Parts: sequence; structure tokens; C-alpha cells
Amino acid sequence: MYEWLRISLICMFLIISSGCAKFDAPSELYVSPEGNDASDGTVDAPFATITAARNAIRDITKHGALPDGGVTVYLRGGKYMPDSTIEFTAEDSGSKDSPVVYCGYPGETVRIIGGRVLSKLAPVTDKTILERLPNTAREHAVSTILDDESVTAYRNLNADTGSTMDLFFDGAYMPIAGYPNEGSWLTVTGVPLDSTAIYQGDPRTVQEDGSTRGEHSAMLTFSDKHPLSWDTEDFDDIILHGYWYWDWSDAYQEISSINTKDGAITLEKPYSYYGYRAGQRFRFLNVLEELDSPGEWHIDRDSGVLTFWPPSDLKGADIIVSVIDEPLFSLKNTHYLTLRDMILEGTRSTAISIEKGSHNTIAGCVLRNTGGPSIVIRGGTYNGVTSCDMYNTATAGIFLDGGNRRLLKPGHNYAINNHIHHYNCKKRIGPAINMTGVGNLLSHNYIHDAPHAAVYFSGNEHILEYNEVHDVALETGDVGAFYIGRDWTCRGNIIRYNYFHRIHGPGHGGARPVYLDDWSSGTTVYGNIFYDATYAVLIGGGRDNVVENNIFLECLPSVHVDARGIGWARYYFDTSHPNHQHTLFDRMEAMRYDQPPYSEKYPELVKLYDDEPALPKYNRIIRNISAGGRFIDLLDGVDFTMVTVTDNYIADPVLARMVSQTDNGTQDSTYTASDTDFVRLLEKHDNIVSKQSPSFSNVEAGDFTLKDNSPASAIGFIPIPADSNGLYIDEFRTKLP
Repeated sequence: MYEWLRISLICMFLIISSGCAKFDAPSELYVSPEGNDASDGTVDAPFATITAARNAIRDITKHGALPDGGVTVYLRGGKYMPDSTIEFTAEDSGSKDSPVVYCGYPGETVRIIGGRVLSKLAPVTDKTILERLPNTAREHAVSTILDDESVTAYRNLNADTGSTMDLFFDGAYMPIAGYPNEGSWLTVTGVPLDSTAIYQGDPRTVQEDGSTRGEHSAMLTFSDKHPLSWDTEDFDDIILHGYWYWDWSDAYQEISSINTKDGAITLEKPYSYYGYRAGQRFRFLNVLEELDSPGEWHIDRDSGVLTFWPPSDLKGADIIVSVIDEPLFSLKNTHYLTLRDMILEGTRSTAISIEKGSHNTIAGCVLRNTGGPSIVIRGGTYNGVTSCDMYNTATAGIFLDGGNRRLLKPGHNYAINNHIHHYNCKKRIGPAINMTGVGNLLSHNYIHDAPHAAVYFSGNEHILEYNEVHDVALETGDVGAFYIGRDWTCRGNIIRYNYFHRIHGPGHGGARPVYLDDWSSGTTVYGNIFYDATYAVLIGGGRDNVVENNIFLECLPSVHVDARGIGWARYYFDTSHPNHQHTLFDRMEAMRYDQPPYSEKYPELVKLYDDEPALPKYNRIIRNISAGGRFIDLLDGVDFTMVTVTDNYIADPVLARMVSQTDNGTQDSTYTASDTDFVRLLEKHDNIVSKQSPSFSNVEAGDFTLKDNSPASAIGFIPIPADSNGLYIDEFRTKLP
């Protein structure tokens, strides 16, 4: 007879318990290096680890819901040195109204370190080491045995990125001892072939004699005699780093010996994918005899002895080697989770990995001294990085993927207001940001001082806007600051309102601020400023690209268009050629180009195969200002019947360079303003050719607005919001560099 009462009491208890759980749930938790995971996570009794705070939030959601406004976990200042990845999964998510935030406590410096502090460095006393060190280093050098520092993984070499361990002093990346010093190179003088042991070079190429490009017999020669003086018979420690065949591909290489008589190097497997050729650049690394400058170090890969010349006094210095070979933070299928206002460093891998989920944000963080990309975002929607600084990374800054290419469904992932510089410290080839997928955004990023590219992108409907890029491609060749290539289906991308300056590139082929490589098509380049650059916009055989309303100043050239499909790269379309490649066609089929949504969004793809696909048709160069350089290069027989060039203001000393093949060989013609027939040809298409400057307001100060009396106004040029590009102040970025 009392069953109804028992049920009522249970229900009342559950209601009260649920209400109390939500009411009592803390909106703030605290973590401190001096805390205790057995505490309750309050400001006076903080946890010791982020994992403990995460588990406390899990307990809250198990017994009810997160409080209105969410939960903020404050990390008090100091060093956090986790032994493994800090993992977040779907159960650690917040919601739109109740987000979960992990952040540094205001005014305090929080460092999440994937390494170990070296505490046993002492002056070098080992006579063998002292004898091999340069005289200048002997009184400064210190050493430690890494095994005694609880660092054991230092022997393996990653041929792609270099040695697996790095050294940092007071937060700065320390270079490994090498010859020549950074910035200089030796030259491969020969690649001897031994008929009894010939290794394949680039497997994708076949030469006329049946060999592959880059063939070798695991030997290289060089002429510099200095390395032959090194006092060692053990070459296990020494690593080579080089651009072994191309200036856009570097790799690390182990060796077994150096012939001290003739300077021949015998290589160990694995070999460079592209093989080797004479004339290419390389350096020796991890050479004890070359530890000749403050900051350099050496590791004996057998004994684990690390020798180091500190750049300043050891007392009070923060000396760290990277240890963890996995991300510091991993977010999988999380939602509305934010990491902000902390320094992440010292991992051999990525600092933060985000997989799927939505509305996850990395904000106001410093990411430095990482062995992989600082942040990797794979999939999901509205995940992003904002107002972060990334530098001294072994490879890249951000990998950003999102959206479904087959369905053309956007990801809306983003990288906004980030400062990325001095990246690719070890793996020299790679971008600051690599963006793939559909419908993602790069905006207001400031990228500079790096050996290779600023942005690789592929996919569809991305927007790259208001970024500033300069002094990239400092070490490589045939590279784009913004690069996309070899896929007809990657369309609808917009590059607008960016500022590119001082971009040249010393390697073969130089650098191109916007590089639409290998038949890249359907990209709009609108309202950008290109100043002091080579090949400002290069259209490499593609079609349906628009270059409109840009400013080109002192560019050589401003625009390049070629028909490589009927020129040097005709083997892509010649199925009988031994080097025929079907990449373009495979990628068309993979996207089902002749079915919705591609056939509806990009109807030009449906008819492409029947419309001379090797030719760069339907490109438009319209309403641009070009001055102080060379306006346009047209190669492989491209002329004004194949590309639309109209309504441009041209005040360049050289108007054009045109290269074509004739019965008498290559015809390479250059045209200036004194070539009246060529001027009339340009004017026939409503271009203005003038000796008058476009009259910018203040180029030296970076002000490219046109003065009121500018003659370039006659083409209907639309003002560019140039003062809006680059970084800006927000709640996460409180000052500009």
C-alpha cells in the first residue's frame, strides 16, 4: 500500500539530487605545479595536473550538467611536464551555452613542456672530447649523459625531419653543430655509378637510355678538404642534410664512411626518394669537431653524451631537450572546448591535435620548439586557431583540414590572426599553413622568415584573405608563397586582400607569391598587393583563373601564363610517353566530376576533356595596376587570343616576354614601350600603357592607396583595403610585433 509513496520519494530525491548537482557544480577549477591531484581543485587547493581537472569535469557531467556559462580551468603559472598526451574526448565537451575552457591564469606564464630539463650539465673533462673540440669551444663546453637525465630515445634518425631530439636554451632553438655553419652549403661534385650496384632514382621517370632520373650507387663526392681532417673513424654520429636532386625537396641522410683520400661519401639506407645529382647542396651535421659557436651542440648517438656550448651563463638557465614523440594535447570528437593563453613547447611531435568535433578553439597561445606542425586540425566544423604565435618549429605551423570534397560540404575551419615565423628549422620544405578540404578560412595571418612556402592549399571554396607574407622561400626554389597544383577539380578558391612583399627565392626556379602550379584552375586572385617579387602570379597551364584588381609593383613579371601541357609537360597528356602520368585524370574521377554536385557547381569540368585540356583557356587578367617591373610573361605559344588581358594600367619598363617554339627553334621575345606595334596590341584590348607612375600615396610606409590624381584611376580600379591586412589587436593578442 505504500508503493506509491516509495516511488514518489525516489523521484523527489532524484530531482533534488539533480538540482543540487547542477547548483553545486563549480564554474572554476584550478591547477598548479605545486598542487595535489587528491585536492578538490579550488583556488586554495588546486590540482597538480590538467588530467585531474579534466576528470573532475567528467564527474560533473556524469551527475548532471555543466553550469550555465560553462567551466573554466585556470592553470597557475609554472612548468607542466606531462609524460604523455593529455587526451580529451567527446565526454569532455562543452556546449554553446556552457563551454569548457582551459587557460593560463591572468598575468602568469604557463608552460606545457614535452621535454625534460637537463640538470647535470658540467664542464667537459673527457680528454677525447676535449681533443676533438675546436680550441675556441673547450673552455665553454659542458656535457651530460642523457641516460642519467632520464632521456633514453636519442639514437634514431628520422630521414624526413632530422634527428629525433632537439635542444632549447631559455626557450630558444639551439642548432646542432655542423659544417659549413647554417646558411652555407657544400656542393655535390659527382654521383659515381658502379655497374654492380646501381640504385633507382626517381621511380616515376625513365630517361632515354632506360635509366631513372637520379640513379646512384650510394656514393657522393665533394671537393672541400676540410671534413677530411676530422679526428674520427666512426661516422655513425654524422648526418647529412641536403637538397639532393630538387631545390624543393630536402632530406636527411645517414652515412657509413668518408674516404679520406678522395672525399667520397658512402651512404646508408634509406636513400633519397628522388636520388642524387651533381651540383646540389648539402651540409654535414652533428660533427663534434665543428662545435665552434655558442649555442651549438652534439650528441654521441652511441653513448648518449651531449656536448653543448651554452650561449650564456648556465646559472638560472632553462635547458630542455624534447622527449615526448606524440601531441601534448589531443582533442577527439570534442565540442566547444578551448585551450588559451599558454605556451606549448618541447615536443618531438605536434603540440595540439584536433580530430573531428566542432567549435574547438586554440587562442592566444605560443607554440614553439615543436618537432611537427604546431597544430593539426583534421575534420570537424568550426574548429580553429586564432591569435597564436608559432615559431622555431622543426616543420610547419598549422595543418588545417575540414569539409567533404566529394560532397562539396564546407568545414568552416579557420586560422585567423596568427603570427608564424622562423618555422621549418629542420625539415626545410613545407608551409607555415597547409589547408585542405572545402570552405575553410585563412585570414589576417602574418607569415615571414622561412626557407620555404607560406601556405599550401588544396580543395575547394577556401578563402585566403588579409594575410601579410614576406621573406619566405629564403632557401628553396620553384616554390610558391601561396601554392596549389595538379588538380582540375580544386576550384572556387579566393585569394584576396593579401600583401606579398620581398619574395624571390634563391634556388632553381625562384619563388612565386601566388603559384597556381600544374593546371591549377578556377582560382580568383583579387585585390592583392605584390611588391618586390618574382613571378607574382604564375598560372602554370591551368584555366578559368581570374587575376583582377591587383597592384603589382617592381615584379618580374607581374603575371606568368604558360601552356606546359603542350610544352615541357606534354607527357601528362601523351599516353605513349614512358613518363606519362595520370594524376590529373585520377583526381577528376575521384571527385566524380560529371555528377552532382561537381557537374552543377563546375559545369566547365563536364566538357573539359572535349575542350583541348592541355591548353590554358579562359584565364582573365583584368583591371590590374602594374609598374616598375615586367607586366606579363606568355610561354609555350600563349598569346592574347588564348588569355584575356584587358583594362590593365601598365607602367612597366618591360611590357612582356613571349616564348614560343618555331621551325627555327625557340623564339624568345621581349617587348618594351618603344615597341609601338605591341603597345597598340595591348591598347586594342583596352589596356593603358603609360610612362606615368600610378601615384601611390606612400609606398615606403606601405600605403598603396592611389592619390586623387592617379592616372591609374582611368581603368576603374577599385580601392584595396590594404590597411586592414596582417595582425590585429583582440582579447587574445594584446600587442603587435
